[in-house]
Amino acid sequence: MGLSKKDARTREQKEKAAKGIKVETTAAGVPKKAAKPTIQCTVCKAPIIASMPVSLRDHAGKHPKVTPADCFPGATIAP
Repeated sequence: MGLSKKDARTREQKEKAAKGIKVETTAAGVPKKAAKPTIQCTVCKAPIIASMPVSLRDHAGKHPKVTPADCFPGATIAP
């Protein structure tokens, strides 16, 4: 009978640990994903995911006296 998914994952993790490669996992043993890069609003200091230009534009709309470019300098913002 073949290995279960959990056994295969455990075997893979042990092989990587023996090679010196440490993989962060959740409590269930699932590998964690890398955190998405965020950018901080200069007005209210709220962190927003930098790769979502529509979210940046929508958040900048909450500050009517400031342009979106002033909220997130150097970021690509959706028109």
